[in-house]
Amino acid sequence: MPDYAFACVDATGANRKFTVSFPYDAYDAQIVFIERALEAMCRKQSALLESPTGTGKTLCLLSAALAYARNEGRAKKRRARAREKASTSETVTEEFVDAEVRRERERAPTIVYATRTHSQVRQVLGELKVLDSNTRATTLASRKHACAREDVRALVGDAQNNRCSKLVAERKCGAKNVLDMSLNRKGIGEKFDVFEGGVRDIEDLVIAAQKSRGPCPFYLSRTKCADAEIIFMPYNYLLNDTVRRGLDIVWEDAVVIVDEAHNLESSAADSMSYSLTAAKLAKAIQETNSAWETKLTVDDNDEEGVLRDDQKELFKRGMGEEASAFGSNDVLELGRTLLQLEEVLDGVCREASTKSGKSGTLGECVEDGAFIYNLLERVGITQFTYQRAVTIMKGAAKMVQLGSDFMEAATGTHKETPLTEIANFIERLFTKRADQYFVTRVGPDTDNFKTSQRQRQGPTLSYWCFFPGLCLKELIEKNVGSFLLASGTLSPMESFSSELAMEFPVRLENPHVIQRNQIWGGVLTHGPGGNVLNSSFRFRDTDNYKKEIGSVILSTAKIVPDGLLVFFPSYGVMNSCIDHWRFVEGGLWAGIEASKTCFIEPSNSEEFQECYKRYNEALNDGTRRGAIFFAVCRGKVSEGIDFADKACRGVILTGIPYAGAKDPLVMHKRSFLDKRRANDGESYSGNEWYSQTAMRAVNQALGRAIRHKNDFGAVILADERFANENARNQLSLWLRPSIQVHSVFNSVVSGLRDFFQSNVGSVASAKPAPAKFVDIAVVKAKAKADTMARKEKSKASIASLVRQFSKDQGDDEDEEARKKFMLVSKRTVPLQAKKLDLFGAAREKQTREAQRKSPLLMQLARSRGEETDNVGQVIDDENAELPSEERTKLFMRRAKLELSRDAYNELVSHIDKVNTDEFDIRDLLRVASRVLKAPENPKGLYALFGEFVPSSHKPIYEKHRQALIERQEKVKAQKIAAGGPSQLVVVAPPNACVVCSHPCDKPFFASACKHVACYKCWLDKVVKPRGPGVCPSCSAEVLKRHLEKKFF
Repeated sequence: MPDYAFACVDATGANRKFTVSFPYDAYDAQIVFIERALEAMCRKQSALLESPTGTGKTLCLLSAALAYARNEGRAKKRRARAREKASTSETVTEEFVDAEVRRERERAPTIVYATRTHSQVRQVLGELKVLDSNTRATTLASRKHACAREDVRALVGDAQNNRCSKLVAERKCGAKNVLDMSLNRKGIGEKFDVFEGGVRDIEDLVIAAQKSRGPCPFYLSRTKCADAEIIFMPYNYLLNDTVRRGLDIVWEDAVVIVDEAHNLESSAADSMSYSLTAAKLAKAIQETNSAWETKLTVDDNDEEGVLRDDQKELFKRGMGEEASAFGSNDVLELGRTLLQLEEVLDGVCREASTKSGKSGTLGECVEDGAFIYNLLERVGITQFTYQRAVTIMKGAAKMVQLGSDFMEAATGTHKETPLTEIANFIERLFTKRADQYFVTRVGPDTDNFKTSQRQRQGPTLSYWCFFPGLCLKELIEKNVGSFLLASGTLSPMESFSSELAMEFPVRLENPHVIQRNQIWGGVLTHGPGGNVLNSSFRFRDTDNYKKEIGSVILSTAKIVPDGLLVFFPSYGVMNSCIDHWRFVEGGLWAGIEASKTCFIEPSNSEEFQECYKRYNEALNDGTRRGAIFFAVCRGKVSEGIDFADKACRGVILTGIPYAGAKDPLVMHKRSFLDKRRANDGESYSGNEWYSQTAMRAVNQALGRAIRHKNDFGAVILADERFANENARNQLSLWLRPSIQVHSVFNSVVSGLRDFFQSNVGSVASAKPAPAKFVDIAVVKAKAKADTMARKEKSKASIASLVRQFSKDQGDDEDEEARKKFMLVSKRTVPLQAKKLDLFGAAREKQTREAQRKSPLLMQLARSRGEETDNVGQVIDDENAELPSEERTKLFMRRAKLELSRDAYNELVSHIDKVNTDEFDIRDLLRVASRVLKAPENPKGLYALFGEFVPSSHKPIYEKHRQALIERQEKVKAQKIAAGGPSQLVVVAPPNACVVCSHPCDKPFFASACKHVACYKCWLDKVVKPRGPGVCPSCSAEVLKRHLEKKFF
């Protein structure tokens, strides 16, 4: 196992040295990641660490944290021994010496590793076993995952917790009894060595406990917290203050690692929010009635003899002190209070509907966070009475559960009691008041549940937290040493830091460890039928869109080998499209099924595991067809599942997963952020949050394409909105350089075919380098030398190009190109010195490879002399008349230099169709006249472009060129006559309306997003008479005064 030497400066300014063991030869990106993590821990600071999926960030986090904690533990022991030795020669009391020594001999800082789900915890444990299988680790899990008794695991919520507590209290749980006896001996002992330290998955502990009748895994994992080096847990254990307080964890100076932290913001807000639905309130009222009847029965009022005296005594023992804490009249009064609350909420909604002029419907009332205290005060729950109400609620809930056990009124399928939920919520409201960060809403719920009193839809009381940082405030106050938040999709980091209200002095945005030729990325704006691809609300329900996106998937499935993942913005859009392909466009679905075995992501977690298993089996069934997985962004496929190698060779994203714009939670979150922005002028706006959360989900889904250094895959963004530069700039940093915009579907098809032909069988066969000891200083020195060498080479190349261009002083067009090149070179030279240019060599090689493979550009490979590697080299004009091959080569070099990337790619895609069935001379000339300049210049690009026109079409080309020249001269004459400067006029095709999809009659664009539509369409279908509308393409807010006329 290679070792790496690191040096960091800690918070006191002292130099600290670390040796980090890593199971493989580390990539440069991994070394940088470990270095930044160590820097944050040494300085007791927090860090945002972004590294693409597949770069080994989990191993980096584990190796860095363990190296730091163990180093810190050794340092503490050295300081303790030195202090103890020094104290023997000083006149201090023995008690003082012992106290000081004990404090200094405290063990190393605890590492708390949190991730989203139990399945992700299992994956991290697998990485730790590879790194160091003897690490003292423990995994915290709920009874659902950690209990050894099947009868308890079958229950859920409070029923499960109460059943476990009852068995333990009565010493009827054998597994807990074994644990207690083992702990009373000198250790867990030889018989149960499977629990003696080391890395153990919670499932392994459960199986071992069931087979050997060993200690209880649930309580064992908590017992081991005091001695564990690293403690694993899901998010909710870290974010739930009630659960957190029950854990024996030393938080001071601890290192808290949150993996897959892109979900932390939403998870933290959810943990602080609460919604009391009409259904939940009605069930709580029913539970109160059951508790009242049970209380009467137990308190010697059992006239029917339902319970024996010994059962009553056992029941009271199970209730403990709560049995005498309240009487039956208290429970009855609680029921009346909940009924009053139901009436109050109903009245608030009626009043809101009357004010809005919509009587007869369930209205919506939205107020600030303090409004919830006003509602509770109306039913008698205040700062002075809430504790009594909470006590009765919790006691009544426990009574219902125990009553079910004794009177066999339940079959073991109880969910968490609503009474307990309401009690916990009210307790938190009054003990930790922070209503300035909340919004109170009373309004309709999507479940359409009817109240217990009236047969109509009941209201929902929601108390939403819009400030996730509030959840972590208590942890920060416990003097945690460092928070390390890691993910592949943390950017933009400023907004992430703002939402969590934490300072992150250490930040990292890592590049990928793959080469440029291992990823193919493209934006597809039109499908095979030429229709626009746009999955926004206005278009996604049309038959044209569903047919077009289905055709894209069918064509791509025939090219992409092995596994293909297709992501939709939501389950609704996915199901709608699949139903259309099945029942309306039957041939589409049949074609997709014929190309690959199809699987659809289920919403149920149990069903998903079976579906995922069958997907992998289909990839290995030997038919070579592969499989396709239809999934949704933010679903199980998009996060936490490792689709390495052939499990995913391609990802198609069919749209941007914006949250529902009309969803009450989304609407009020945006409003809350806008108000905060107006107050402080610094926070990010509601629209920025809305866009960034969607793009984080996009990047998370796209990360499935590449899982390790030798992997390769393609990414297709099948939505025209990604053609917008602002949208592409929000993609992950590692993916952006590979993304090209394609307006023609055939260019995507040819690009994919070339990509997979060059990658299949080559990248996967690469072998890792042998392990060795590497000093970080050597790695850094080598990286710096390589960077300087690239800079010098880049400068020499640019100087050579400038000299070549300067030879042709007489050519106005080349003079313009020279100025343009100088401007670009000044901008790009600093970037080439950065690490992000590691794709440079691969990019140049890929370009040459593509030119050699293209059947229509084969002539570029036939130059008369020795070819130069300088792509931008221009042949001296003093030479004689150039041969056709050289003129073709000159055109391609100058076009690549002078045209924008999009224009160049569009031109090449049309040139590539020459001598094929798809070739149309009119299309080629139309594109050439739009992107090339000065047709009258014999040395211009348009003149050189004639080399690509077949001889049979040369007369049409010359006629077209002459017409352009005449038109330009006419425009020049008109300008001179009017006293204005001469200007080249390029006729652009009319803009397509984003509303009706037809050419715009009177084109106007929205200043916020620049999308264009007919003026009449804007007014009739988008802009509201007295309020903002929403752009059908990007959902940006549009007002009438924001519309501007588009002239060209």
